[in-house]
Amino acid sequence: MIKESAFVNERGVTIAAYEALPREVARAGILLVHGYAEHTGRYRHVIRELTATGLAVYAIDHQGHGKSGGIRCYISDFEHYIDDLSLYFDNLRKETDLKKWFILGHSMGGAIALKMALRHQNELKGMILTGPMIELATQVPKVIQDMARYVAAVASTVPVVKLESEAISRDPEVVRNYLNDPLVYTGRVRAKMAVHFSKINSEMPDLVSKIELPFWVGHGTLDRITSPEGSKMLYRLAKSHDKTLKLYDGLFHEIMNEPEKDMVLGEICFWVRKQLENGK
Repeated sequence: MIKESAFVNERGVTIAAYEALPREVARAGILLVHGYAEHTGRYRHVIRELTATGLAVYAIDHQGHGKSGGIRCYISDFEHYIDDLSLYFDNLRKETDLKKWFILGHSMGGAIALKMALRHQNELKGMILTGPMIELATQVPKVIQDMARYVAAVASTVPVVKLESEAISRDPEVVRNYLNDPLVYTGRVRAKMAVHFSKINSEMPDLVSKIELPFWVGHGTLDRITSPEGSKMLYRLAKSHDKTLKLYDGLFHEIMNEPEKDMVLGEICFWVRKQLENGK
């Protein structure tokens, strides 16, 4: 059962929050970080697997996403996403008895999780990323980047770039549910968000080189939204001694929503159990 709550962030926006507990005493907590345009509700099957593994799952809908307030899929400063998650995490550590914590982020949520991990490496036991937004699959032409920056400066919420919804999964039902979900934003990427994504692309090589905690990263080789090369770069540059890279041949962007999702989730949960059993 998923319990819903809410809190007000430092900018006065109401943020929806979610909690799901295992049947037995939780072995650890995990922050689940959803991607761009979607919401936590799309991860119910993931939450079931994580709680079955003995994890207490906690998540928020980012500002402008799902049941949270704010302009749809827009934020003035990308770091606000990490600020909200940090505030939520700080409160969870005060309110629960959990000593071990993981973070799992998908796509844009992968970039948020990675930045979050850099703020809290001492408080996290491990990081899991799926299709993380470390490198975009398609390089945006400089003229489009310049246009987005110009538009963002004068009208930051103007929609400018269309995403390919069909690229999320090879399962047509997943795509159909995504397009018909009233809590999913299917409009064009707003100008300021396009600028944020471009900036993330450029700063990631430096950021990933500072990662030291254990991590598991998985990517579909046919991902047309975020590039598997970004996950390879993370694996190559991170200082972590315990790191795993899984490239899934032929899978699209949402590897936890592909026909092979049970295999992917099984490997994620196996990795988590392994981390918990090492006793550190």
